[in-house]
Amino acid sequence: MSASVSVLRLGPYSVRWRPRVALLCAALSGACLTLAAALLGSGTLVFTPGEILNVLVGGDAGPIAGRVILGLRLPRVLTALFVGSSLGMAGSIFQSISRNPLGSPDIIGFTTGAATGAIIQIILFDAGPLAVSVAAVVSGMTTATLVFLLAMRGHTTGGYRLVLVGIGVGTTLTGVNTVLLVFGDLDRAISAQVWLAGSLTARSWSHAVPAAAALVLIVPVALRYGRRLSLLEMGDDAASQLGVPVERTRLVMVMTAVALTATATAAAGPIAFIALAAPQLAKRLGRSPDVPLVAAAAMGAALLLLADLIGQRSPFHISMPIGLTTGLVGGLYLLWLLASSRKV
Repeated sequence: MSASVSVLRLGPYSVRWRPRVALLCAALSGACLTLAAALLGSGTLVFTPGEILNVLVGGDAGPIAGRVILGLRLPRVLTALFVGSSLGMAGSIFQSISRNPLGSPDIIGFTTGAATGAIIQIILFDAGPLAVSVAAVVSGMTTATLVFLLAMRGHTTGGYRLVLVGIGVGTTLTGVNTVLLVFGDLDRAISAQVWLAGSLTARSWSHAVPAAAALVLIVPVALRYGRRLSLLEMGDDAASQLGVPVERTRLVMVMTAVALTATATAAAGPIAFIALAAPQLAKRLGRSPDVPLVAAAAMGAALLLLADLIGQRSPFHISMPIGLTTGLVGGLYLLWLLASSRKV
């Protein structure tokens, strides 16, 4: 059952929107606010919602509350929010292009490509956080370009071929990463392994601001091509007959999704499950035939905030890196998806 379509007209312009999807996005936004408040207020030092609001609006809640909330917890929460949104939207794009619910950047190999650049910087050059982040972005974009060129046959790439080539390149890069970890300096290898686990610990404004800037710059491009992406799901021939420049649209959207993935990986390390599950959950709850770019971004943010809350407040008092928490949940989700889907 498809969600009904409403049209909002603003003079010569019009915007199509689906009430059910809009309601889902509003509910997810509320969930993100609730989870953010829980993360800001709980921990070794507990703060009430009133104290949190007072600090956020610039009130005088004491130096300790201001230092903890604004200096430590808020950057971590915002980093989780922006990283989850980036991964959710990137996963939606990849799954649409591949026409496969398994077509997420962590399975295709683009996340591994971004990790390779970071590991090289840590193992070979003992680089700092800024150099590691830049290397992750550059390496992710380079991996995407390589995959796109290798997948090209004639003047077309094809969704499934792009996925298969990406899996092959990702497997190769996994081997490269393992070699670097095995033969590198022990202390640097441990640092690289900690980074590979994916973590929101000690995240500061230097992580949150670039992740936010990436969303502001990249999301408009994704939204502009979102309608073309929906037509592309009908098949290359049908989309071409409807006036869609197939290969250009595919290239722009792949690079857009890779940029989102690479900046998210640079901010928090490799994080599994979010890009895989968020688009599917958003599509099933929204019941819309369109590519759920905005809903998937909101779902990704909510899932990552929830995973961070679970990781910090586990009943066994074990504080796990966020990447391990999402990986454990993602493995169960993947088994369920393979068992229940006829398209995989």
